[in-house]
Amino acid sequence: MEKLFVYGTLRKGQKRHKLIEKFRFLGFVRVCGFDMYDFGAYPGVVAGKGIIYGEVYEVSNAFIDWLDYIEGLRLGLFRRTFCEVELEQGDRINAHVYVYSFPINNAKLIKDGDWIKYLNQKEVL
Repeated sequence: MEKLFVYGTLRKGQKRHKLIEKFRFLGFVRVCGFDMYDFGAYPGVVAGKGIIYGEVYEVSNAFIDWLDYIEGLRLGLFRRTFCEVELEQGDRINAHVYVYSFPINNAKLIKDGDWIKYLNQKEVL
């Protein structure tokens, strides 16, 4: 089994969460050293100076391989790497994360690094 950090559409309450919900939820986490951007239907993260928030799951190797296809690794849209995540209780673990690989261009920076909070604020406006 592998640890996977998710920060966007795979999170609880989001449109693609059903793909991951059968796996063991390990907790809510934060990750330092990334900036998050809004690409319309989904967010992407790149190396940066910010903090991003999400969830970590324990998933199968087969799921990771399948998700590589879904996330567009073969097209170069994202790349999978490891990052250190900090769980709410302070424990730190390493997890896979999908990092955006294309140019950022005019994508909007999500300053607080939380996709769900960002979406909720957009709905209010």
